[in-house]
Amino acid sequence: MDRSTGDHRPSARAPRLRLRWIGGSLVVLALVTVAGAWVGRRGLATEWVNGELARRQVPARYEITQLGLRTQRLERVVIGDPARPDLTADWVELDTN
Repeated sequence: MDRSTGDHRPSARAPRLRLRWIGGSLVVLALVTVAGAWVGRRGLATEWVNGELARRQVPARYEITQLGLRTQRLERVVIGDPARPDLTADWVELDTN
């Protein structure tokens, strides 16, 4: 309110303040989304690898022990028939570029 005239017009700062709140809310939402994906990345990676192996009909067992941004480490890898595997490895490192 303008004290000299008694006018009740909103100030020019109101739209900027609203934009800051909206922008801040979007940043927080993006951070929460990224954090949720980071926390659930092991499950997502396991589902993806299992899906690709199933699509190619390749029996395999493994354990994901490290999961980084570019490098993944699988341990106790067995590919093929568990009784007579085609490949066994103590560990395998995958680099995704």
